[in-house]
Amino acid sequence: MKVFVAGGTGALGARLVPKLIEAGHEVVATTRSPRKADELGRLGARGMVMDGLDRESVLSAVEEARPEVIVHEMTALAELEGQSDMRHFDRSFAMTNRLRGEGTDNLLAAAVKVGVRRFVNQSYAAWPYVRSGGPVKSEDDPLDPDPPKEQRRSLATIEHLEQATLDAPLEGLALRYGAFYGPGTSEPIFGEMAHKRRLPVVGDGAAAPFDEMSSASEALAEAGRTQVTAVNRLAWVLGISIATIPILTVGVFFVPARWRFAREATAGARFIDATEDLDLFALRAMARQPMHVLAKVSDDPAGAWRARDREVITALAVLELRDSGLSLPARLS
Repeated sequence: MKVFVAGGTGALGARLVPKLIEAGHEVVATTRSPRKADELGRLGARGMVMDGLDRESVLSAVEEARPEVIVHEMTALAELEGQSDMRHFDRSFAMTNRLRGEGTDNLLAAAVKVGVRRFVNQSYAAWPYVRSGGPVKSEDDPLDPDPPKEQRRSLATIEHLEQATLDAPLEGLALRYGAFYGPGTSEPIFGEMAHKRRLPVVGDGAAAPFDEMSSASEALAEAGRTQVTAVNRLAWVLGISIATIPILTVGVFFVPARWRFAREATAGARFIDATEDLDLFALRAMARQPMHVLAKVSDDPAGAWRARDREVITALAVLELRDSGLSLPARLS
């Protein structure tokens, strides 16, 4: 399967691309840097330079790649390392919000035009949930209808990308990621805090999720693999069905009919020893052959049979022999 990864050198994209290649997919990955495009080539992907905020650039890249699946992983999170300002959240994430919003619109427009089958988008599900209910949320839980003032634009972008992905005329999938920590993400400091057990979280092994983003890239790769598995399974079922239908048809209808035909032919062959044996086949013909067929032999086949008309008897016998797969022996002609 050909997969187009927009943002193939970002925090998550850089981990996703090798996993897709390892799984046997043909990968086209984009970046804003020609140097990083060469790095993607060394990984085994086809690197392309693309500006996710330029609709023409996006359309050109997607048209050239002609992928079956597009995965949107474009962010500007790496630029925030050591510079994020939680008091001015929307301002810090302004470029990432543009890539998630405008970038989604540009990629979806290109995907629809080119005929891409599946679109996998990045959403987010740490702080955006409504602050009610239990501490553990699922993807079915609602987002916050009244977020803090400094996070409203960011949450509006998340809501937009999810809705646009689901409303597009293709198979759209929005994955709500949790918070990622570590190299290349927005808040690497939290990873250090987790390892030093200074971050209050629930359960044992709290530091493990902060080491790498491999689990997220595995889940993202699985989003593409599940469709391949389903297609392969469907192909297998269809193959079995296509093969089974004619086999069953032959087994149910043709084989029994052929067996009866062969049995009658074998039995009939034992009765053709002399001219007198033709009487039996002539009598069967008068009982089994259609009236219009008998009329071609004689205007009164029954009378001719009783009168021992040898020519009519032979003609009637030939009709029955032919239906049994036999021919009139030359000695009886």
